[in-house]
Amino acid sequence: MPLHQCDIANCIHPSVRRSGSCVMCKRHLCATHSRAPHHTCPRWEVNEEAWRTATSAAEMDEITTLLSLVNADALCSRASLLRGGKTCSLKGLSCEPEESLILTRMGGMNYHVTIDFEDGVSWICRIPRLHAGTAPAELRRRILLSEAATLRFLADAGIPVPRVYDYEVSRIPTTIGVNYIMMSKLEGKPLDWYDKDEHSKAKVLNQLADIFVKLRACRFDSIGSLLHPQKLSIGPLVAESTTDIRDGTLHLLGPFMSSLEYRLAWIERQLDLICSGEAYSTSGVDAYLVHRSLKDYLTRYSVLNSGGQPPFYLKHMDDKGDHILVDDEDNITGIIDWEWAQTTSEGEAFSAPLFLLDVGAYYDGQNELSEDEKMFSEILKEKGRDDLASFVSNGRIHHRLTHCLAGDIDDKESFPNLFAGLLAALEGRSPDDPSKIWKEWKEIAMDKYRDEERLKQLLIKYSA
Repeated sequence: MPLHQCDIANCIHPSVRRSGSCVMCKRHLCATHSRAPHHTCPRWEVNEEAWRTATSAAEMDEITTLLSLVNADALCSRASLLRGGKTCSLKGLSCEPEESLILTRMGGMNYHVTIDFEDGVSWICRIPRLHAGTAPAELRRRILLSEAATLRFLADAGIPVPRVYDYEVSRIPTTIGVNYIMMSKLEGKPLDWYDKDEHSKAKVLNQLADIFVKLRACRFDSIGSLLHPQKLSIGPLVAESTTDIRDGTLHLLGPFMSSLEYRLAWIERQLDLICSGEAYSTSGVDAYLVHRSLKDYLTRYSVLNSGGQPPFYLKHMDDKGDHILVDDEDNITGIIDWEWAQTTSEGEAFSAPLFLLDVGAYYDGQNELSEDEKMFSEILKEKGRDDLASFVSNGRIHHRLTHCLAGDIDDKESFPNLFAGLLAALEGRSPDDPSKIWKEWKEIAMDKYRDEERLKQLLIKYSA
């Protein structure tokens, strides 16, 4: 069974993940019904202004509906009880006319209600968003539990993260009305890396290096996600891209005892989704060739699996920079948004955070280290951590693999460059002509796999 079935009456096909979920018309749609003339909601590539207007209206409607479920009195009572009877007030439970006030409280996955106590202490109630693009209810529960578990583990390890005070993951409505994590509110603003001068960058990276050192001391014996706040052990991965539904229940991948086992299982899951029509509805053949090739590369190129045995280490899987909070003096006040965190190999866990990359060069397929990556590596060396410095200096192969496995293959402008960058990294060179590398690779891959039955079926499907 797919995560979602197409909502069009009498359609037996699965909804396409991500692109088939429309927040505007609140439907899950298959490859056929997600396109005109069946689906007429604005598309950003056709009319960006109309798309923005419709998307904003849908977000406001979503938040209005979500907030109507929240029992404010029950939420206040629960928070007050947890703080020994101190009274509190809530901020963010009314839909102010100013749309910007709503959107500042909303991230990609959650909506935040601020809890202000009488003594000046503030907490956040983090409520999962509910719209057509969110994961099924049971997977949302597991994601919330894993995030709460991760935050508790990291706080105990001395990492600056929000402290979890309470959480709810009920399958039925609770007295508060929604599932949530109640946590401390950290001071600071999201890091704007590109606005920092060299001195500020060095100060931030010195602190981040200390955090890397602490994370290096936290070892795990398998690859997966932390399971439960009351049971800080590793369980299956809770990412949507690795999840399926079988016989009406979630089928999760992991935990794994090696990075090779982990990545091979993930690739097979992607191949299944491609062939079922749940992924890459406009580029199924390319997606099949990419993942089928990746499967072979994992066993051909040892560099992809170096350090792939226990111990494993916890990694923030969305390290674009805005997950780091800093104050006006460039002190790191916290690291947030850990819902996708998982354990992985040391090489991947301690590769440079994505915000240190030269984005333009990276998306052009170039593999040279950025000046910021070099600075971070040098800072780690100065701290006597040549091991961590080496992971940063040699992390490009992990960036490339991460962006190619279940990557945005539908983006026919950028993805060929990203994949060419992976091919060049595997061969120890920088691509001079990514487009040429992509075309030559595709011809070879098509010839190599053309007799596989799954590819034959995709070729028939996409030629119809």
